[in-house]
Amino acid sequence: MEHPLVQQIVELFDGVLVDEYGWRHYKVEGKDYDISFDPSRLDWACDCPAFKYRYKFKKKYCKHILKVQDKNFNRRYNK
Repeated sequence: MEHPLVQQIVELFDGVLVDEYGWRHYKVEGKDYDISFDPSRLDWACDCPAFKYRYKFKKKYCKHILKVQDKNFNRRYNK
């Protein structure tokens, strides 16, 4: 279970938490998965089972990553 303070920080900073290595960590509402993005390598990761076994199903991303990408895209272009 995630610490309530971490969840409050993520909500306060528009759903993003940046760690000491520059990785951006996102949360999907209602899920405990850590969706992360490394801007230096343009690399996405998620700790859900679907992401771990994505190559078996010939997919690049899981639905959690796609949801974060869609949310950020819509926020950027609907301002």
